[in-house]
Amino acid sequence: MEVLVESLSPVEKKMTIRIPAERVTKEIDAAYRTLQRDVVMPGFRKGKVPRRFLENRFGHHVQGEVGSKLITESYEKAIEENGVVPVSQPLIEKGEVRTGADYEFSVRIEVRPELKVEDYTGLDVAFDDASVSDEEVDGELQKLRNQAGQMNAVTEERPVREGDLVVADFALSAEGQPEFTQSGYLLSPSDPQHGVLHAPLIGHGVGSEVATTVTLPAGYYQRRFAGQEVAVRAKVLGIKELAYPEVDDALAKELGHDSLDALKADIRFRLEQAKERRARERAGNRLVQTLVERHPMEVPPGLLRGQAEQMIRNTTSHLQSKGMKVRNLHLDDLDPENRQKVLDEASLAIKRTLVLESVADQEKIEVTEEDLDEKIQEIAAENGQRVEAVRGILVKNNAIEDLKARIREDKALDFLLERANIVELEPGASVAGDAPAERVSESEAPAGEGEGASQG
Repeated sequence: MEVLVESLSPVEKKMTIRIPAERVTKEIDAAYRTLQRDVVMPGFRKGKVPRRFLENRFGHHVQGEVGSKLITESYEKAIEENGVVPVSQPLIEKGEVRTGADYEFSVRIEVRPELKVEDYTGLDVAFDDASVSDEEVDGELQKLRNQAGQMNAVTEERPVREGDLVVADFALSAEGQPEFTQSGYLLSPSDPQHGVLHAPLIGHGVGSEVATTVTLPAGYYQRRFAGQEVAVRAKVLGIKELAYPEVDDALAKELGHDSLDALKADIRFRLEQAKERRARERAGNRLVQTLVERHPMEVPPGLLRGQAEQMIRNTTSHLQSKGMKVRNLHLDDLDPENRQKVLDEASLAIKRTLVLESVADQEKIEVTEEDLDEKIQEIAAENGQRVEAVRGILVKNNAIEDLKARIREDKALDFLLERANIVELEPGASVAGDAPAERVSESEAPAGEGEGASQG
C-alpha cells in the first residue's frame, strides 16, 4: 500500500492511498466466491452459477462492497502509520474497483492545527477582589429568614394587600382561542407566569369576583397566550400572609448554629470560599484568553460545528433536566445572530483546549488514577450520587477519556496560575473583555422568597 500525505492548510490534509492490484483482485475473487455460494438463479444449481453471469448482474454491487472494505481497512492503517488524527468525519473520493488494476482513492481529513504555546509563565493576571462585605452577609441572612417564613391563612375579613398570597380560581380567554382555567391556584406577585394576575386582586376580599385584562409574559407556558393581552375572570377563594422570624440567636439555633454571630461567621466563610473559587475561575479564563490572543490559530470547520452542536445539546439537556419544555435544537435552527454567538463560543472553547493541551504536553502533565478517583468523588458529591454509580455511568457512556482530558486541562491551568503574577483588582473593578460577573451567593444560586416558605 502506498500513501501520499499532502498538507492543504494548517487544519486539513489530503491522503492519497493506492492499493496494489494483487490485493484488489484477491478481494474481488473472494467476494464472487461468497456470492456464487449463496446466490440462486433460474437455470443453475445453487453454487454453480458461472462468474460471468454474476458479474453481469451483481458487478456494481461487488465493486461497491470491495471498495468499501478496501477503504475501511487501508484508511485506518494509513492514519495510524502516518500519525494523522482526524477531528471530524473524513471526506472520501472513491476510485474505480477493477480486477487486475491498482485501486486508488483520496481522503480529505480535518486535523488540529499544530500549536506550540510560548512564554506562558510569569504572565500578569487580574484576580477579582474576594472580600465579603457586611451587606452581603446580611443579604444571605435575609434569604435564610425568608426561607424560614410561615404561610398562614388570613382569618379576619379584609381585602388582599400587597405581598399577600391569594388562592383563586381564574379563567383566561382571547379572541379565537379556547379558554384556559385554573382552580384553587396560589397566586404570588413574584410568580413569573401568573404574577400579573395578582395586582388586579389587591383591594378585593374573599368571595369577590374580578374581571379585567392583562398582558401575559412572552414566555407564558400556554403558548397561545404568550405575550398576548387576555381577558381575565378571577374569584378570590382565600388570602394567605407570610410571617417571618426575627434574625436572632433563636433563628441561628434552628439552623444548627450556637448563636447569630456563629451563623454570620459561617455565612461569611462560605461566601469567601465561593468568591475565591469564582475569582480563580475568572483569572484562569483571562490567562488563557491572553495566550489565545498571542497565538492565532485556525479552527477546523468540522470540529467547530461539532463543538457548537454539542454546546447546544448540553444547554438543551440542562434546561430539560430543570423541567422546562424545550425542543431539541441544532445549529441551523438558530437565527443568524444566535448561531454566530454559539460558533464564537465554540471557537473560543476549542482554542482554549488547544492552548492548555500544548502547555500540558510541554510540561509533561499527566492524569493519575488518583486524579481520576478524586474527580469522580467530586462529581458524585455534587450530584448526591454514589461514587460507584457515577463511575458506572462514565464507563457506560465511554466518557472516562473525556473526563481525563478535562482533568488534564485543569491541571495545566493550575500550573499557569501558580506561575502567574497576580494583580488584585479593586472591589467592583473589571477587566476589558470580561463576561459580566455573576453575583455570588452562599449556595451559588439565588434562594427563594415567598414561594419557598412553609405552610402553616
